[in-house]
Amino acid sequence: MTVRTKSAVLKTAAVAACALSIIAGTVFPSHLAIARSASSAIPNIAPGFSVVMAGQAATVVSTVHYQAFGALICSFTNCQADFPQPGANRQLNVTRISCYFGGTAGSTYSYRDIELRKATGAVLLAEHLPVDSSNAYDGIFLLNRAVDLQIAASQHMHVALILESGTVIGSNCSATGTLSTLG
Repeated sequence: MTVRTKSAVLKTAAVAACALSIIAGTVFPSHLAIARSASSAIPNIAPGFSVVMAGQAATVVSTVHYQAFGALICSFTNCQADFPQPGANRQLNVTRISCYFGGTAGSTYSYRDIELRKATGAVLLAEHLPVDSSNAYDGIFLLNRAVDLQIAASQHMHVALILESGTVIGSNCSATGTLSTLG
């Protein structure tokens, strides 16, 4: 498809989307059509609506394997950590996360997720992480999950692990994927 054809298709699609939203607002006035930018944060959505984030077209100049390891900061029943931003003209694609989460003997695991966050800390997306292996007797929980998190230059990944009962002894996580330099 040529650049001219792509441009014409995109313009036609945009006009059709605008027309459809006008029709939907006229025919179904109680069902408002809401468009939000990719920078909208999850806490700002109204019940019954969703936020859609689609990456912008970009030219990838190079891609390298990415590995990061983080010792989480823990207190009482929870552990958390912020992984670094990819930086200017870069995009990080996290495809796997693996975590060790240790608590006192008899601890029970409650909640865990990785979040895509804006530089301000606002949550854009959360992926929940179930336990893959545990030994409640010793208070050891292991997570090893395929994930799909695309992180733009000024965004970052936040990890949160929480015990329902017991006290956290320590935790760490590894994230792997690819880091692309954009042109």
